[in-house]
Order: sequence, then C-alpha cells, then structure tokens
Amino acid sequence: MRIIIAAFVFAALVVYGEKAKAQSKASEHNSAAAKQQSDGTGTGTVIVVNQQTTKGEEQRHEAKAPSYHHELLLPQNLPNLALVMIGIFAVAMAYHTLRALKRQIDAVVSSERARVVPELVRYTDLVTIGLRLVNMGRTVAQISGYEMHCGFFDWKRQVLRIGQINSGGVDKMLGGSENIEVAGEIVDIDRFVRDKSAGLDTYDNWLVLLVVVRYRHVFSGTEPEAYIFRFVYTPTTKSFRREEVTDADRLQAREKTISPVPQDGDDKYYGPN
Repeated sequence: MRIIIAAFVFAALVVYGEKAKAQSKASEHNSAAAKQQSDGTGTGTVIVVNQQTTKGEEQRHEAKAPSYHHELLLPQNLPNLALVMIGIFAVAMAYHTLRALKRQIDAVVSSERARVVPELVRYTDLVTIGLRLVNMGRTVAQISGYEMHCGFFDWKRQVLRIGQINSGGVDKMLGGSENIEVAGEIVDIDRFVRDKSAGLDTYDNWLVLLVVVRYRHVFSGTEPEAYIFRFVYTPTTKSFRREEVTDADRLQAREKTISPVPQDGDDKYYGPN
C-alpha cells in the first residue's frame, strides 16, 4: 500500500514538473525578448502606459484561470499519465507477487523445519515421570537443554505456583522422526497427588507440568529458542493431557520461580495471596 501511494505522489510530481517547465520556458522567452528591446539601437521612444483594470475585470480573469485538473488532462499530458498508470499497475503486481512468494517461503519453512515436542514417560509405579523428546519435523534439530516445572494452577484465580524445577543440558543433534529420552524418573507425581491440601480431589487446583525445550533448527538464528509445553494432570485417569500455554506459564518459564509445596493443614489455595 505504501508503494502504491508513493507511485501516485510520483505521478503528481511528474505532471506538475511538466507544467512548471512550460511556464519557465515562457518566462525565459519573455525575458529574452525584453532584453533585446532594451539593448536595441533604435531611436524610437518607448512610452509606458499604466493601465489600471477594474475589479470586475480582475474577477472575470480569475474565473477564467484554468484549474489544475483541467491542465492535467490536456493532450500533451496524456502520454505522461499513461506511463504513470502503467507504472502504478506494475508496482501493484510486483507487490502482490512478493506477498505470494513470501507465503510460499513461509509454508516451505514450516513444513521442513524441525519441531521438537516432549513426551511424558510414565514408569511402572505410575508416580514418576520421565521426559522423551521427539523431532516431528523433517530437518535436524540441535537440542541444548530442557526444564520441567511441576506445581499447581488455581484455575479460579488463574495463579500458577511451581514447587519443583528439574533441568538438564543436552548437546544432541536430533534428526527428523528421531527421539531421545533425556531424563528418567525425575518428577515424583505422588509427592503432589497424595497431598490432600492441594485440593485436586475437589478441583480447586490443577496439577500442572510445564516442559521447556531449547533447541536450534536450520531456519533459526544462532541462539537456541525456548518452546513451552503445558500438561495438566487428570486425577480420575491418572494421566496428563496437553493444553494451550498461558501467560502465567510463559512468565514462569522466564523467571523460574519456585514456591514451597503446601503441607497437610495448610490452606487449599496453592498460590500467592
């Protein structure tokens, strides 16, 4: 849109320039004629007559002055207008072509880039959680590290409080469709579930597990990018389900705040006042 507006401005400048050039040539011609008369060697006498015009004549003269739009459509300006319109059309077509090309490039990058997603590994005792990373993309990913934040989320007050953070460094190149188990039995879910003050049975709080994976792919920059995943524990099925990441999750991943796990007899509300 900015390019098209600039083209219209350029068109106006071109036509205005032609008008100014014509007036300049006329002024130069009149000045030259006056100079020739002043330098002449004739003996004739020049009489200057100062003839005043009436107000009515001045108004008629101003009314007869051609408008800008009228001069714009004069025959001598039509070729310039045609060239300007062709230029504007070419600029618009180039703009739309570049937009379409960008969408195609983004689609190719999205389909080819690496996409590492975490999988939670439940062990035989069903109370400990491990972490497996899977590359769902087509190109290689360089994994640099991970974090697992476990705690509770008060869904009524929209407050997240994390009681445990496990992290580790991983220097691993993970190809497309490959996976790697980076941590085993690092989160004790039973530690959180058996505490009745957490209010899981009454759904006052949700047991939340945030997984932060840092990795690079072939289309990213030089620094690893952090990707956040949220898992919510379901007491009835004793399993985790994947949910959308919230602003509280992003804040927790950035600040890495740890709060103590509530003990028996504490308030069921698991979060700051």
